[in-house]
Amino acid sequence: MKSLALFLFATGAIWSLSPSAFAQTPANPGKYVIVWRQTRNDFHSADFPIDAFDAILDSSPPRAVPIGKNDTVSAVVRRLFNISQHWTPAVYDALLASIKRLNPGIDFRKLTPGKTLKLPQLPSTGKSSPGPTPRNRVPNLLAAIRGDSFKWSEANAQFTGFLARAKQVARAAQTELQYFRLPLDQAKKYIEAMAASGTFAFGQSGRITVALADAGADAQQVDPILSEALATKIRNALAVSSDNSPRPVIVILDDSIPDSASYKAAKEFVLSASKVFPNFAQLKPSSYAQRLTMQSDLISSTTSDLLYPHLRLHAGMIHKALDEFTALDPESAVKVIYLPLTATQTEAIPIIRQILYIGQLLKLCPPGSQYTATAEQAAEAERLTEQIIQDDNALGFAALQPFTGGQLTVSTDSMYLESLSIFLKYYSDLTRRPHILSFSWTVPDLQLTTFFQPGAYGWKVTAAGNGANGQAINVLRPPYLQFAYRGLDPKDFVVVANSTGSSATCTSNTFDDPPEVRVLGLAFPGNINATLCGTSFSAPRVAWLLGAREVLTQKKIGADNAAGIDVWIGLKEGVILDLQRPSSQFIGRYSFDVGKLLGFTQPY
Repeated sequence: MKSLALFLFATGAIWSLSPSAFAQTPANPGKYVIVWRQTRNDFHSADFPIDAFDAILDSSPPRAVPIGKNDTVSAVVRRLFNISQHWTPAVYDALLASIKRLNPGIDFRKLTPGKTLKLPQLPSTGKSSPGPTPRNRVPNLLAAIRGDSFKWSEANAQFTGFLARAKQVARAAQTELQYFRLPLDQAKKYIEAMAASGTFAFGQSGRITVALADAGADAQQVDPILSEALATKIRNALAVSSDNSPRPVIVILDDSIPDSASYKAAKEFVLSASKVFPNFAQLKPSSYAQRLTMQSDLISSTTSDLLYPHLRLHAGMIHKALDEFTALDPESAVKVIYLPLTATQTEAIPIIRQILYIGQLLKLCPPGSQYTATAEQAAEAERLTEQIIQDDNALGFAALQPFTGGQLTVSTDSMYLESLSIFLKYYSDLTRRPHILSFSWTVPDLQLTTFFQPGAYGWKVTAAGNGANGQAINVLRPPYLQFAYRGLDPKDFVVVANSTGSSATCTSNTFDDPPEVRVLGLAFPGNINATLCGTSFSAPRVAWLLGAREVLTQKKIGADNAAGIDVWIGLKEGVILDLQRPSSQFIGRYSFDVGKLLGFTQPY
């Protein structure tokens, strides 16, 4: 399987696609995807590495530029990109070679007014000659001012039109952030054209339709998973845990917020987490944060017979599955937060929008910048948030779907998952609180490789799924069930199977390729009782145990320990792989000793 998204962190370019539409059928011209790219633009620096510029050229799609009277190639690239043979000779020569490749047969000495010149869609560099400049990490922003102002031409394999520059930061920026949207049919053709070149690797975008468990029951009886001895050991260990140990946050992303107490906790978490970013301190709260602050702490849009402790909503079932574990931690050393996948409750709407807004603002002004975010950048982040919402109804209000015995699906948007990933990454960096993001659902037909912020002080855990119609599948084989497949490539998710899934009533998908294939995976009991079970419950239980491991075996990484998070990230894959056992049987190989995970000397 190809790597479906291009992330060139070493060379300074990032491409990502966010879905505003979902299409399993021929493209609908009324549907759009939003595309964003952040790339270095400090070409004016005398020491700008030419290999970095070559990489940016390779990831820049071609764009048609009209030729004006008396235009020369050098005049055009200086006007558009501020690149000149005098200021930036190495960069200029590389760009000129690229333009010659894009325009075979054109005599650069005799450009014809009215014709077009094909150029790479580069950012514009700083308006200064080489030399020391302020190291500004706040990117300039380019965006399409209208949905049709920047179009892809399949016939000519190029973009037409222009991106408009938003208000530029006062000092020369190191990066430029480019946003534009394309109709789904154009976007898919563009992706195919770029991928065919051999230089690019892109994913296909689409609304994400999520499949949750395919059976449910209003069963209040919950069978214990942990032995009495293990439960007592965990309870006692958490009760005496050191104040110098981390205090992780488990984020359960699911169909709903299960009850009013969980909503109050989610509301407080999102509002408080939004305030930890020092470069946003001078900004007024967003309109979404203001609305969230004013809302009651009670869920009133969902009838009480659907809310936890009733087991009629997926998130309520997860809550019930975790009760045995959270009861061992009355002081909430491991904090559990439920966030909505989509707006199935009106109370969820400002939470979703606030997370989207913070995600967009963090792209414009990430922590570590020398400069605080401006009111103009905040307004732009709100505009982009509204554009994401309006281009598609995936995050619009959709009534809750209680279980009726059939498969339950909800829709969300990849940009929301991306924004949450960015939000949690920087939150954990700044607070030194690791996060564990848990997905108790699968994506049967993912048309987009979602961008998840790399280098995060946290875990991502996902369910392997229960198979369709009781038929288990291997998630590592086509159609590569997501996000479970990422347990193999790029190994940024821990994929969890149900170790009690051998019976016909509780099947579990597998990832049992040959032993030499090292999958970042585990198996754990997923049963609530004899009639209700699944990987939906295995995954959050493993997420909670990973959180408990942080409390019981790790020390808090101090703010002055710049390398501490990088060291932690370098060790995390080994934590999972060391739990796996040398067995030829799937369950035997991936079932694990909870005591070993939690640092206990005695096995459990």
